[in-house]
Amino acid sequence: MPFVLLMLAFLLYVQDPWSAPWFEMTPSEAIVATLAGMGAFALLAGFLASGARIALRRAPHIRYEILHRFAALRRWHFIVLSAFFIVTLYVLGWGWALQAELEPGWSPFVKPLVMTPYLVVVILSWALYYDVDRAAHDMLWLASDKAFLSRSSYVSLNIRHNFILLVPPLVLLALQEALQLVFPQLKRREDALTTLGMLLGLMSVSVLCVPWFLRVFLGLKPLSVGELREQLTATARRLNFRFSEILVWNTRGTQANAMVTGLAPFLRYIILTDRIIKELSTDEIEGVFGHEVGHVKHHHMGLYSLFLFLSLVLLGAIWAFGVDLARAYFVPAWPDLASLLEHQEWFLALVIVYVFLVFGVLSRNCERQADLYGCRVSSRDAFIRALEKVADINGMSREKPGLFAAWQHWTIGQRVAFLRTLDVDPTLEERAQRRIGILKWSLTLGLAAGIVVLLSAYPWNWLRYL
Repeated sequence: MPFVLLMLAFLLYVQDPWSAPWFEMTPSEAIVATLAGMGAFALLAGFLASGARIALRRAPHIRYEILHRFAALRRWHFIVLSAFFIVTLYVLGWGWALQAELEPGWSPFVKPLVMTPYLVVVILSWALYYDVDRAAHDMLWLASDKAFLSRSSYVSLNIRHNFILLVPPLVLLALQEALQLVFPQLKRREDALTTLGMLLGLMSVSVLCVPWFLRVFLGLKPLSVGELREQLTATARRLNFRFSEILVWNTRGTQANAMVTGLAPFLRYIILTDRIIKELSTDEIEGVFGHEVGHVKHHHMGLYSLFLFLSLVLLGAIWAFGVDLARAYFVPAWPDLASLLEHQEWFLALVIVYVFLVFGVLSRNCERQADLYGCRVSSRDAFIRALEKVADINGMSREKPGLFAAWQHWTIGQRVAFLRTLDVDPTLEERAQRRIGILKWSLTLGLAAGIVVLLSAYPWNWLRYL
């Protein structure tokens, strides 16, 4: 879900101008049609939750089958809701209608406001699904040992977990629109240096502010003084690893996870969830900690930022070149193609597919590098036990966790199998590190070389697509 929400935020980024309705509609009619459709999805979520709750009450002996079917229906509800939201933008003219009805002073906030009905339905759906998850919890024999979350805590936890990637882009969108309102020259995409400067500036603000934002948005608290903190601090000193704080994310025992955030040491946080601290032993947590340190030691975050920036520049250049060729050679024969080429959404679709495929390959290999580092920090057996426990706690399939759940990581089964193979072939790590290094350098240098070649023959015109 976070990845889909992020892609929808980028979809809003390229909307300029907003698409008018396909039919003869006034702004008020477009708004009513959009809100009515969103309301129907809210009612559907209530219907799904009510049906699952009744089924659990009538047939508790097949609760796993009922919950599995309900989880699939929840996913499809979200997918169809997201598709309908796209329809509201391009068919019903939802963004066009909202902009027409709002005062000019609201223009910097139009893009974030466009997502409001969609996000309201998503949040309302969680509030309705709460009853099913609570009923399932209360059916377990250990339900009396631990009370289930309140509805507000359940919804708040889902918001924090799923909106973690969404809120920063929405804030940056509002900031960009405000800057363009104050400085209209920023809208002129033909001004290459201005456009490039704005892109770099927004990326820099994002990189610097995301760690602080995560700390506030997730309600992170410093790890309490004790044996675990002393052990991890000593490990960091041994590894010559600088960071600002070890933070704990209180997920009410629902998530076992860890992450590192922040390029600069003074804003770099190691984040552990409450469940991972409770369920894993000290040496297993040390292995997880080492995995996150490995991302920093191998400069993965800086690599990701550079890779994404270079990729956007190169894809923008290729797309602009292709559009101009199409206008020169194909539009005279098919005039209707001209209006189609004006839609930047096709460029966004290219970016999404590229990121999913190419960045997915890079990310999975960097995760393998971090796994190897984590094994050296603790022990291979401890790190493998940590992987197995995390999969079990989070209810992840070892082999088939789902397409969107495994595009950035190898599956738990693949990660464990690779680490076990090191016992049989100790030289495998050296070969793997060599292959990963070649991949990282070839991608980075290849992107840079592609940009130089295209700009030498086709300078600056690509900036209008960024």
